[in-house]
Order: sequence, then C-alpha cells, then structure tokens
Amino acid sequence: MASAFNSADIAAKKQELGYPADTSNLAYIQASHKLEDVIAAFNSFAGKNYVASFEPTGLLFMGLTPLNQFNGNDQFVALTEIGAIAHRDEAVFNGHEISDAETLVLDSLSGEHTEHQLYTSLSMADWVAADVANVNAIIDGYNQVD
Repeated sequence: MASAFNSADIAAKKQELGYPADTSNLAYIQASHKLEDVIAAFNSFAGKNYVASFEPTGLLFMGLTPLNQFNGNDQFVALTEIGAIAHRDEAVFNGHEISDAETLVLDSLSGEHTEHQLYTSLSMADWVAADVANVNAIIDGYNQVD
C-alpha cells in the first residue's frame, strides 16, 4: 500500500490522479473539522490528515488513513473556490504552540475562517521539511495573482 511518507509513492499517486509527479510542492496537513465549511462544494472531505500538493491553479488534497496510507479520498480545489489562503510561521492550536508546524489559513468565499496545521517536519518523512519554504513561496505567489 502506498505511503504518504515516501516521495516516490506520492509522485505515483499524483500521476495516477493526472497531476505532474513533482514532489517539491507538498505539505503534510492536519485539517480542522471546518475544512468542509471552507469549500462547501467539496463536502466529501473526511478525516484529518492529508498530503496537499500546491498546484499552479489550486490545491490537491490526498486523504490519508490513520496509518498514513492513501485512502482514496482525493479532492482538487481550484483557487477560485477559496476566498483566501495564507500561512503563518507559528502554529497555535487549542492554546498550545506546536513547534513543528505552521498555520495554514483557508477562508471560504463567504468569509468562513479556518486554520489548519501545516507541518514543518516529520521524523519519518524528510520531504516535509524540504518542501516548507517552497510551499510558503507558492502560497505567497497565489496571493499576488490578480
């Protein structure tokens, strides 16, 4: 079974879904329960953990089981479906600072504000730390497009 900790497995999964095999634009995300509120048209989000691929026109969410295997719950969300996207260098969840994560902010077109954990390191997935700066640059680039 394909593992979210293995870059080659992620590249193969992206190709299977019709996306480039590039693995330099990935983030490991723990989504809040409000992810489905942000993107109302995509109400099939289930679970909490995703490998997110930051593509030129949107976000590809690849759902994971609790054992970090791909579960087939994959969704592409076009940037036009997201009201705002941003990242913050610190992550505070339930009043606790998380040292190995940043905050990914996704807001709906109607203004629903949500925050999710975007991990900056995972001991079993070296690609997470390697991709953080690139993902942040992509997010910043999304906000510069008119």
